[in-house]
Amino acid sequence: MWTYLKSPEDRLAFLLTLSFLNENDLSSLDALFSELSEQSFPAGQKQGHDQSWDRLNKLIQAHEIQPLAYYRALELNQKALGSPKLHFPAALLNQWKMEAKKIEDVQISRFKSAQVVLDFFRENSIPWVVLKGQSLAEEVYQLSAYKKMNDIDILVQPDDLQKIYDFLKLKKHISVMQLSENNPRAQEKYSHHWPPLLSSDFHCVWGVYWSLVSPLKKYHLDMEGVWSRIKPVNFAGQKAHRLHSEDILHHLCLHLNLYKSGLKEVQDIYNLVRHFDRPQNRSQDPQHDQSQNEFNWSRFEKKVRETGSFDEVYHALRTTYAYSGISSLDSVANSLEPEVSVRMKKFVKQKCSSPERLLRSRSTYISRIEKTYGFFTITKSPLEKAYFLLQMWKLLLFPPQNELIKMSYSKPSSSFFENLKLRLLGPSLVSRQLIHDLGWKLHIILILSHHLVLIRCFWNHLRQRPQGPQKLKEILRSLGVSDPNQIPEF
Repeated sequence: MWTYLKSPEDRLAFLLTLSFLNENDLSSLDALFSELSEQSFPAGQKQGHDQSWDRLNKLIQAHEIQPLAYYRALELNQKALGSPKLHFPAALLNQWKMEAKKIEDVQISRFKSAQVVLDFFRENSIPWVVLKGQSLAEEVYQLSAYKKMNDIDILVQPDDLQKIYDFLKLKKHISVMQLSENNPRAQEKYSHHWPPLLSSDFHCVWGVYWSLVSPLKKYHLDMEGVWSRIKPVNFAGQKAHRLHSEDILHHLCLHLNLYKSGLKEVQDIYNLVRHFDRPQNRSQDPQHDQSQNEFNWSRFEKKVRETGSFDEVYHALRTTYAYSGISSLDSVANSLEPEVSVRMKKFVKQKCSSPERLLRSRSTYISRIEKTYGFFTITKSPLEKAYFLLQMWKLLLFPPQNELIKMSYSKPSSSFFENLKLRLLGPSLVSRQLIHDLGWKLHIILILSHHLVLIRCFWNHLRQRPQGPQKLKEILRSLGVSDPNQIPEF
């Protein structure tokens, strides 16, 4: 069995995110489509078949996986040619096709805008490594726009940061910190990446990293080892490098969000594992030393033990296993479990107790806080800063009930006391992800610093009237942006 999901819509949603379909996947299709077409509903309702497709479409939309779903559905329709029972409805395919085309157009514009930077790297012999989903697109998915991606994340050597920054500044790339008249390079003292840098045409957002984890984390990576293992890959029409497959998996695990961990996020983990487990990617010779294959679970587990990143990797592997049922994920998670904190084990147990509920619990709520913080940082108006700070507190203290249910991975309840308990837990549920990313000390320091920034902003306006644009829309308009929503997400 290739997944622990039970309903046909859930299983089909999972199948549509696979980077390739093997014989086991295809053999399950006939029974799966039969289940979809034979479900019965009370008289007066839409036919079960139609409602099944509606439920599938809602899942695809909730997980933002329309591009891969569209191309995989086309493949399945071709394989089932002559059998109407095994066909996706044309209206559904057209809907996914439209979204896939939008994402493809954005990726084309992003790559076009990125060429000037990639050419600079090549002409100046600056080594760089493409990270995350962008590094998997061509090799694993054979599709450059297999999902919505907000930026291009790259790893560079610390010694090259000054050259890269000077060039990006010359080409009028800007960051959120520059909009607030702060130096984006100041972040090098306490972080592992710059704030996102936007190209002058706003088509490309760069994430520039010199390490894969924050120096504030309790674990650290051997970056010399990471660089020594990089592999060649094609990217945006140019020769580039990616991380070693084991380092990609480690990196994906370290950065998997506690709440935003749906199919869009987790698919890269199970597709990476499946890709390097294919016969063409590993030797079939029984005399061959299997440790010489590019991906090896023993080596991966050794890296995790050397870095001490037990909680993050355990969370990612268990979450992915709950979706995919890939036994190797479960085996490694079991091996790491004795080293995992009690708090993380308790959280993961609740999160993965029901794969069906997990599938419906993907939350982007934390992104709303991050976006509000971005606006708080950009604006120079004290009244606007106060407004956005109040909005951040509102989002932290009073999350909506439906988001609380998602973040607690619990069932909806009609009990007043259960809902009250969940409401009281709201701030801690939201803070859990922020603390997971920053650590509780930095989390508190940042909250305090926001208020100091606001006080300083009011004081500066009382002391002297500032010149130039002050409000958010005025600042963005001065850059040629008429609507804050025009700025790409990052």
